[in-house]
Amino acid sequence: DAVSRARAEWQAAKARGDAASYWQQDADGRWQQKA
Repeated sequence: DAVSRARAEWQAAKARGDAASYWQQDADGRWQQKA
C-alpha cells in the first residue's frame, strides 16, 4: 500500500544520509516540521 511505500522511501532517504523531514499537525492545528 501507499503507506508502506512511503515508509520504505523515508528509510532509504535516511540511509543515504539525505536531510529528510516531514510536517505534522499538532492538537492545536499548527504545523510543526519534524526530522
